[in-house]
Amino acid sequence: MPGTTRTLAKLAGLLLVSAAVAFLSVKIERRGPEFVQFGNLCGTTHDQPCMRPSLKGGYPLAFLVDTPGVSVENQLFLGEDQFVPLAFIADWAMCTAALWLLYRVRGWHQARSGRGFLRV
Repeated sequence: MPGTTRTLAKLAGLLLVSAAVAFLSVKIERRGPEFVQFGNLCGTTHDQPCMRPSLKGGYPLAFLVDTPGVSVENQLFLGEDQFVPLAFIADWAMCTAALWLLYRVRGWHQARSGRGFLRV
């Protein structure tokens, strides 16, 4: 049982750290290619909608999209902007896979070099 408990603790730690990394990736912002309406006084007669590329946050998939007119423009906030849960879950899965692979490669390298698994 102690080995199972340690494995579950490592898995929980991996999931927690990867969720934090995925959530903090919202600081990586980019624009487009989708367009959003942010006004209605554009065009030659000032009766056409104003369009511009949308601000999105998250890496590698954007999971938070700025909603003009509802939130502060050009700023992302989880409570006001559009959250895309499927993109966040995909980001979380990619972060988990990358961290797990890094953990396994590090353990394999330490085992081959003779330094032990957890020694630095």
